[in-house]
Amino acid sequence: MVVLPLVAEGVILSLEVSFKQQQVKKEALQADKENAPINNIIVGKDSLQRLDNATAFDRNAPAITQLIRRYLYNNSTDVIQLTTSNYQNKDFYDIYTIPSPPHLSIPAIDSLYGYLVNDVRLSQPDAPRGKFLSLKKLGIDQLFNQEILQQISSIKQQYSQHDAYIDALKRQGYQWQVELLQFFNDLNFTILDGTIMSTKNMQTTLQGLAPLHSKVDKPLKQYYQTAQDNYESYILLSTAHHMIYDRALSWPSLSPEQQKILLKKVS
Repeated sequence: MVVLPLVAEGVILSLEVSFKQQQVKKEALQADKENAPINNIIVGKDSLQRLDNATAFDRNAPAITQLIRRYLYNNSTDVIQLTTSNYQNKDFYDIYTIPSPPHLSIPAIDSLYGYLVNDVRLSQPDAPRGKFLSLKKLGIDQLFNQEILQQISSIKQQYSQHDAYIDALKRQGYQWQVELLQFFNDLNFTILDGTIMSTKNMQTTLQGLAPLHSKVDKPLKQYYQTAQDNYESYILLSTAHHMIYDRALSWPSLSPEQQKILLKKVS
């Protein structure tokens, strides 16, 4: 699963990222291993695993997105299916149906969409592994820096109609920003239960581990730094979203039980 670490209100949250419009058939029997292989992408008559260089796409998220776009262009269907790895010691896997990528090729979207696709198709359903997502590495800080936000705000002041404002943004070179915000609205950001940690506890843990020079503190430091960086990127995204849509981002959203846990963590 793709996990977005995020510092917020004195705590660190771990948000699982997934497509909103996805469906999954759990524990489907892999009866035909030749024509229905594992770790596959199927769009119409096209199949990733029929390519001689299929494994080259395992670590190339943007190429996966571009491949799917090409498959969609060549087929009359818009149905995209992914098969996972098999369950441990079983001839069963999960089959996902996912939404199409946006028509416009934008590096940040192509990277994130492909990353989510590969995370699903290369996963083992009964042995999930978290992969941390960095908004900074997606280029959020460049796409929504202070100068760009000022320009977006300046353009908004010239229009009273929302549609005219959006059209003006696209004409004046901010189509990537508009499309990316829309793409984020098409994703789920679900706070994982049991992962809420106060920043004070994290800092205390890191200080306690530092003298040991162990292999444990390095990944913890990276996780904490990614959570801090993601918060800075989140603020930029949230500011831009409010400028363009006059409402805040809908994530993260805590359940009543998670709110109780958060209050205990920060009290």
